[in-house]
Amino acid sequence: MKNRSITFLLSFVILLSLVLSGCISANTSIMVNSDGSGKLSTSMGFPTQFIALMTSKGINPVKDLRQSLFKQVRRGVTFDEWDEDGFEWLQLNRPFGTVDELNDIANAQPFVVIFHLQHQRSFLKDQFILEAQFVFDESSNPFSDVMDENETVSTFDASAPLDLKISLQLPGRILETNGNYDSSTKNILWETNSTNTLEIRARSEKWNILSIALAIALVVIAIALIAVMVILLMRIRKKRKPPETDVNVSQRIAESIQAEEEEDISTPPTDQTPIIPPSKILAMIGARELLDQVNTHVLNNRGNISVGKGTIRLVWRDQQDEAVTRGLMITVQDSKTILINGVPFPATRDAARQGLISCLKGMTKQ
Repeated sequence: MKNRSITFLLSFVILLSLVLSGCISANTSIMVNSDGSGKLSTSMGFPTQFIALMTSKGINPVKDLRQSLFKQVRRGVTFDEWDEDGFEWLQLNRPFGTVDELNDIANAQPFVVIFHLQHQRSFLKDQFILEAQFVFDESSNPFSDVMDENETVSTFDASAPLDLKISLQLPGRILETNGNYDSSTKNILWETNSTNTLEIRARSEKWNILSIALAIALVVIAIALIAVMVILLMRIRKKRKPPETDVNVSQRIAESIQAEEEEDISTPPTDQTPIIPPSKILAMIGARELLDQVNTHVLNNRGNISVGKGTIRLVWRDQQDEAVTRGLMITVQDSKTILINGVPFPATRDAARQGLISCLKGMTKQ
């Protein structure tokens, strides 16, 4: 007989161990976390008269139940015991990792028609949906076979209605339920003393704060990247604009060329003035060599040298602003005078060197 009772006690598994009869009370609570994990706590209260009856049959319900449950669900299980208002209470606590694990535990019970908790995930919000149905009748009385037909206990009625409470906590906001919802404790409660059928339904919704924060961060990063790309494109377009010429240098070069052409037209050679070709004067003062030295040692070969009629030029882009063009121009005015960017100097090598240095210093100060 004791073995038959222990066999029954093994059916009191962690979730909704509710195959109880008479004035035995059962309180089962389910707490579900945001990730689908949670904890089950099932409390069973046995009246002291019932304990005495079972003890007379050689069974200690609380002790045997605890030992049997511990053998079945050792991992992570804890127990609590206490006496209150004429009842001896045994509470079993066990964590579960996923809603599927919770469903497996519940649906293994013979009194469970269906127990289905869904965790519907999405990027911005999750939903938890519970649908369950339990059937209780007198045939589920686990202790009827240990009572003699002629034995009666006036304080214990084995066919009395079941005293059952089920509480549930779901993450987020409760959207729908057929239980009693307490917003202060966030508990949904179902109570019954029926021996027939109990149906429970609940649905909650929870926003994914981390996902929302991630989405906002991605939007901010995308906007920042677009802003950087726009700035880079604007800078590239600015660099592609036509280069601005150095007005002063261009004006001086134009004036020198014009002065040279006017001199060629208005000053015909005379018998008294020896005619020396301008190209020979430029060669005598080493104009090309001097400009080559400026290009090599000062400009790091960034300039271009071109030769015209009585003129030699060195032109380059300004290092600070590539849109600006600068230049040096040596023009032969007569056999004794040269013009460097329109400024007269003696037609000698030393004077040409000093003139180029003076013009370069002037450009540096601009």
